[in-house]
Amino acid sequence: MPGTTHSTACSSVDVPRCGSREGSRISFIAQHRVPHRHTVPRRCRDESGSGWSRWPIYSSLLQSSRSRIISVPLYRQYRPWRRRFAEGNVVSRVFSGACATARPRLERIPRKAPRTGQDNRRQLGRLRKVFGEMRPVSVRPKHIYEYLDIRSRTALTAANREFELLSHTFTKAIQWGVLDENPCRHVRRDDYRPKPRKRYVTDNEFEVAYGLATDRMQIAMDLAVLTGLRQGDILSLTRDNVTKEGLLVHTSKTEKLLLIEWSPELKKAVRRARQLKPRVRLPLLCTRQGKRYSSSGFKANWQRLMGKAVEKGIDRFTFHDLRAKSASDDSLAAASDRLGHTNREITRRVYRRKPEKVRPLR
Repeated sequence: MPGTTHSTACSSVDVPRCGSREGSRISFIAQHRVPHRHTVPRRCRDESGSGWSRWPIYSSLLQSSRSRIISVPLYRQYRPWRRRFAEGNVVSRVFSGACATARPRLERIPRKAPRTGQDNRRQLGRLRKVFGEMRPVSVRPKHIYEYLDIRSRTALTAANREFELLSHTFTKAIQWGVLDENPCRHVRRDDYRPKPRKRYVTDNEFEVAYGLATDRMQIAMDLAVLTGLRQGDILSLTRDNVTKEGLLVHTSKTEKLLLIEWSPELKKAVRRARQLKPRVRLPLLCTRQGKRYSSSGFKANWQRLMGKAVEKGIDRFTFHDLRAKSASDDSLAAASDRLGHTNREITRRVYRRKPEKVRPLR
C-alpha cells in the first residue's frame, strides 16, 4: 500500500475532516469490538481535536502481526474494511481476540457450569494460537485433521474437547450469517476418540484409602459411592438439600432433579457431615473455616491422600472413579437412575467397569 510505514505503537490514518476532504491524522487503537454500524468510525481519536470516534484495526486485517501507519483517506478505505470485518473477523475473534469468540464467550460460557466455563476459556486460548491468524472462510477440513493429528499425540481427550468447541464456534458463525458451512462436519473422529476409562476401585483399595483419609475426605468418599454424584455436586450440597425423604439434588451438568432416598449408611454419612465444626454454616461438607471447598482445594487434598495410598501399595485412582464404582456395584437399571443418565448405554459403556460374571458352558 503506498505511503505505508511501520510502527510498533498504534495505527494512524489520514481521514477527512467534517465537511472537507482535507485529511487529519487520527490514531487508531486496536479494540476488541465490532465496527460501529454508523458511517463514522466509533471512538476514533483525532489529534487535531475534531471529535471523531475511535475505530478498531486488527493485525490480521493488515496481514501483519505489527501495527502500521496508513496514509490513505478514510472515506476510500472505510467501506472495504467494514466488508472485510463482516466476512472474516467475526468468527476469528473467537481465536484471535477479535469479534467471533467474544460472542460465544459472552453468550454461552457464562451460562455453563463454572468448571466447564473454565475449561472452555483454556481451550479457546489453545485454539487461538493455531487458528488466530486464519480467516474462518479459509479453514478447511484438512487443517482440522492436521490439528487433531498433532494434538492427539499428547492429549487425546483434550483434542476432542477442543474440536467440539471449534465446531460449536463455526455453528454459531452460521447462525450469525458469517459462514454458510461448518468445516468440522466433514471431519470423522473415529480414530481420535478416547477409549473409556477402565479403572475399577476394588473394595480393598477403597478401604485402604478410606483408612488413610481425614474425616472430611471420608465423608466425601462415602457420599460419592452411596449417591454416585459428581465431585462438583457433592461440594455444592448444603443443609437445604437434606429433606425428610432424602437428599434432594439438582445436578449441575444435566440439570436433572434427583431425590436420593435415605438408607442407613447415607444417614450416617450425612449425620457425620452435619457434626463437622463449625456447626453454624450452610455447606454440608465444609472446610475447617466453615466454607465450601473449592475445586482446586479439594483436588489438592485428594492428591495428598493418593500419595499416602501409593506408599501403601495402592494404585492411584481419581475421585471420579468412585462414581464409576457406585455404578459398577449395582444393577444397570438402578445405577443409571442414580447417576441421572437418560440413556443407559452411557452408564454401561463408560461407568460399568466391574468384570461381568458369566457361567462356563459345561
